[in-house]
Amino acid sequence: MLVGSAATAIHGADIEPGDIDILIPTPPEVYTAAAVLPSKADQSPTSDPSTWHSSDTQPVLTWTDDTGTRWTFGRWTINHTTIELANLDPPEPSDTVIETGAVQSFAIELNWHGTLLPVVPIELQIATMIARDQQQRLKAALATNHPDELTVSLLRRTVNDRHIEAPDPRIPTELRQLLTADS
Repeated sequence: MLVGSAATAIHGADIEPGDIDILIPTPPEVYTAAAVLPSKADQSPTSDPSTWHSSDTQPVLTWTDDTGTRWTFGRWTINHTTIELANLDPPEPSDTVIETGAVQSFAIELNWHGTLLPVVPIELQIATMIARDQQQRLKAALATNHPDELTVSLLRRTVNDRHIEAPDPRIPTELRQLLTADS
């Protein structure tokens, strides 16, 4: 499932993606992709997930973040474009929905130049943008995804899962009204 800024762009937002982020269903599938994607011959000089790159000697990096989520991750740069593949395994089953932890069943298919792509719903991304205070990206997303067209129940769920409350100043007025309106 496509997530991140590339997914926001496919949803119609006028932004230039910084990279291509893809959520992969299982750890073995990250390894399968790593076997066919081009890698640098030498090992990455770092094991820091924010700067690490896949290599022939270490095509996949695994680590556990501060929430206890285990990541199986690969990063490649192909024709000056960074591609990141990740599988996230939370420490315990949860129905919490945040963009990077969204299960594949939340994927929707969007037509991109004649190809159907599984993409994270825009409501999940909007919650991520609010949580990260990405106001410019949020404004661009809302310019092409009008609040009246959003699935309010999914938006409420994702904002709640991010522990964001409707009076939060990061939430645009038009979304605040949706989030606080009677169901």
